[in-house]
Amino acid sequence: MAGVSASAIPPANYYVSCETSTPGLAAVSRQPCCIEDLASQPGRISALGIPSTTSELSVPILDDNRVYGALTVCVSLPCRLSAGEAAPLAVFAAQLAAAIRGVELSRRAAEQEARQTLLARIGHAINSSLDPGQVLAQAVTVVG
Repeated sequence: MAGVSASAIPPANYYVSCETSTPGLAAVSRQPCCIEDLASQPGRISALGIPSTTSELSVPILDDNRVYGALTVCVSLPCRLSAGEAAPLAVFAAQLAAAIRGVELSRRAAEQEARQTLLARIGHAINSSLDPGQVLAQAVTVVG
């Protein structure tokens, strides 16, 4: 929420209920969730636990069938958010999902490269001698 210090949001509030919060409902339903007037919704709580929140809109961050989380906008002004404002937020959420996917692919590629390098080193160690004891000792040294 703009204008609210991150220290005003307790870390426990970063994990929200799927039944009572807009991010949880958006993630579960895979659809935007908007509560225009939190005060009129019994049992609903502000996603960030900020009592001054009057209106909240969350869109899921989706990549194919995977839900990474939800992007949430909270308002504490007299104005209200509406479901019609979900479209621009959904575009941004899609860009976030693409960025997260890119990071995951890069990490997987780096892990695969590390495995291939290790296997090449082990293969070289195995092929460097015909003595089984020496081969085992070199393989253990290479693997660490």
